[in-house]
Amino acid sequence: MKKLPFYFLLLLIAACSQKVTKNEREALCDSINSCWPVIIDNIKLTKVSCNKESYTVHLTFLNNGRSQIVALKQNHSNYLSNQEEILEYGTYGDPYNKFIRGLIEESEVLDKTIQLFSERLWIEQGEESNQGMLPLYVIIEGNDTSESITLRYCTDWL
Repeated sequence: MKKLPFYFLLLLIAACSQKVTKNEREALCDSINSCWPVIIDNIKLTKVSCNKESYTVHLTFLNNGRSQIVALKQNHSNYLSNQEEILEYGTYGDPYNKFIRGLIEESEVLDKTIQLFSERLWIEQGEESNQGMLPLYVIIEGNDTSESITLRYCTDWL
């Protein structure tokens, strides 16, 4: 019976620790969102969001969004069907990775955001090897939001 208050205290500390992490994540996203949206050519960096396991960057094509997403999906499909190209370039040549790298090169804001999220996730995961993948996602939508692509962070973006 004497151990019951001790276990209750541990449970309370664990609950508070998770809340602090959630609040830190939300505060980080709120601070980034206060500076967004940012427009790069015909792409709008709409917002960032988080949950207890991941971060997400939301992008929107402003002009002909649906057709641009369909074209990007088709290029990706064509790339996957060409095994020689994959062997030669690896995932670095993937049209999705090329698209994200191009955006990062054009936008210091997006570059710093992805780096910040990557560093935080690396620390939160105990600096364990993740084989180039982190729970960081980019959702690309058309301006009519009927089509979208969800990409998971890959070191080939850098």
